[in-house]
Amino acid sequence: GVGEGRRRERRREGVATMPLFKRTAFETLAPPEGLAKGAPTFRVRFTDEVFTDYDQYAAQMELYRQRVWTCGVTGTRALTYEEALMSEEGAKAEIAAYPEWIIAPILRTVQYNTATKLDTLVDSIYDTMFERYFIGEEVIVARGKGEDNLIGEIVKIHTGANAAAAAEAAAKAAEEGKENEGVTPSKSAKRKFRIVERKDAADLYEVKWAELAEGEEPEETEGDIVPASQMHRPRGVINRQMMANIARVYAVAPTKPVTWWSVKELVAAEHGIPLDVPADLKPAFEKAMAEKAKEEAAAKAKAEREAAAEAKRAAKRAREEKAAEEAAAKRAKGGAAFEVTLEVLKGTPKKKGGGEGGVKKKTPKKKKAPKKEWEPLAKMSKNDILDQIQKLGGIPKGTTLPALKRQLTKWREREEMRLQKEFEKAERRKEREAEWARRREEREAQKEVEKQLRAEKREAEKKALEERKAAEAAAREAAKRYPIGEAQLEEERKAEREAIIARGEKPPREPAWPKPAKDTTGETLPSSMALWEFLEFFGESCPTLPEKPELLVLQEALASPEGSSIVPHLYEGILALLLGDGEFAGMDGVLEAPPRWKRVLNKHTWPELARRFVLAGPTSRIHREAAAVRGAVNAFASAEALGKSAWHSLSAERHVALLQALFDDCVGTASLRHAIQERIDAAHAISAEQWHNVREKAKQKKQEDEEKKAAREAAKAAEEEDEEEEEDGD
Repeated sequence: GVGEGRRRERRREGVATMPLFKRTAFETLAPPEGLAKGAPTFRVRFTDEVFTDYDQYAAQMELYRQRVWTCGVTGTRALTYEEALMSEEGAKAEIAAYPEWIIAPILRTVQYNTATKLDTLVDSIYDTMFERYFIGEEVIVARGKGEDNLIGEIVKIHTGANAAAAAEAAAKAAEEGKENEGVTPSKSAKRKFRIVERKDAADLYEVKWAELAEGEEPEETEGDIVPASQMHRPRGVINRQMMANIARVYAVAPTKPVTWWSVKELVAAEHGIPLDVPADLKPAFEKAMAEKAKEEAAAKAKAEREAAAEAKRAAKRAREEKAAEEAAAKRAKGGAAFEVTLEVLKGTPKKKGGGEGGVKKKTPKKKKAPKKEWEPLAKMSKNDILDQIQKLGGIPKGTTLPALKRQLTKWREREEMRLQKEFEKAERRKEREAEWARRREEREAQKEVEKQLRAEKREAEKKALEERKAAEAAAREAAKRYPIGEAQLEEERKAEREAIIARGEKPPREPAWPKPAKDTTGETLPSSMALWEFLEFFGESCPTLPEKPELLVLQEALASPEGSSIVPHLYEGILALLLGDGEFAGMDGVLEAPPRWKRVLNKHTWPELARRFVLAGPTSRIHREAAAVRGAVNAFASAEALGKSAWHSLSAERHVALLQALFDDCVGTASLRHAIQERIDAAHAISAEQWHNVREKAKQKKQEDEEKKAAREAAKAAEEEDEEEEEDGD
């Protein structure tokens, strides 16, 4: 009814799905903000995405055309984005057509089910659905022997004590029917069922009749009590695919920490599905949530540590860059600026002298730390001297003022030596950092040069490949020519004639060369090639078709059909395929040709059968409509001409038009549909295999990159450890 249609439409609109990319839902891009009116844009037809940059649009379209998408409803893989959308639309329409009563029972079984696989969940649903019946379900009720079955709808289920009470009420109604013998019972009393012996039945069902037996009139009744043993479900009402589709669309699969299926909240509220977690699952759920919180805290701490380490590395890089700048400034100031050139990096020998530019390096003078200002000893009292000795880490040993002054002088010298060592250590660290920066610059420059050399090598290889291809193409073109051209042959004949005249002999008479006839085969070459390719691809799948001739032989047969047997055999094979298939798919569904046409097909009747098939066959309407679009030479006009003159008097263009029309009809036959489907399946299998290989290569490359990264980090850690040991040694 109207209500059922509205519910189905609402159910179809409520299915919120989208194609999956790498097993996750793919969100399309939002429209750009601030787009000026009239600005050039690029729109994706099937997602309504708008791009202002063509490169971004092309990259997005390239992603959509790849077979990496999965239908979010059916789970079909290796699709393009548009194919996944079409698959989802078809699945949504199919789900919307499901009976309303099956949704809630299936979702009750799905809710909080701990099955880890969809197949296991479907098995559980199957067992539950086929053990009982449900309210709103249409069932077939078997009455007594020799009586017709009735179709009814379950309106109420009696369980436990209600079932026993319903059984007693039904038995009482049956006994009253016995006592009133001779009185015509009501229509409802005729349909009462004897179930007194089933008082202990687990479930009894109250059925409202949708179909009456022959001769009965409709009557107002609340329904009859029927046991499950006298009912059965119509065949094909529900199957495993329907169960899987409903579970996949209306429920969420288990994901950590949740270990069970859960129905979406809006769907659960609509069908009265409980949302509270069962008591037996709460401990596991709480434990999983605690583990998840622990993992999140660990991940957060790890991210903070990584951020701190990255900040340290950034500070270190900043110090290195600053030291490199200072070192570069010093080298420029001293007249020995460092410069990396292509000649040096490509292997130019260094100049003699041991230094840069042939200048011998001089040992730099030892730098001294800034001198510390001390208070004069003459102005210091004995207590001040004692305090300063203690501050410098010493213990006063003398008691007289001169002894304390000598001791303080020694401690001041020790302090100056310590400051000088620290200053030298800091200077060495700066020099190392500057050296590291210089080496880093050299490595970067080396990489740039190597990159340039590789690019030049690729360009040279590309140019050589293009030249080789051009030479091969020229050789192929030269091979197509005749060994001797007409002009060269004419020159040779002329020279031979002049030599004969020079010898005083009479030259031979020039032969009368026939004039070349007009070549009309080129006009039908594309169509003849299409027919030839059809025979090549589908000749093995259709045993009635003749063997594939050579292309030139086929053209000559079409141009001069009277002296060739290829054209009659071709027509007979095509008609035998069309008439022997029994039925074939056309624009109006499955069509059939008259069976008597096949019985009279032979080498004498094929022209008339070909004419009738095009003009009055199952696909004649298609050929008639095509004739209005195409030119004067079409299949419909050629068939009419075939009825007015002999078949061998038709032109090659008319034969090609007729054969093309019959070949188009052959595509709808069962044998060719099967062959085409096999080719499509093979192409999909090859595509899936290629995608699998690409993924395996990507995984292998990722593993290799991780190993290289780990090796680099280990080498860097070892280098830092060596530096720390060197600093400690200093």
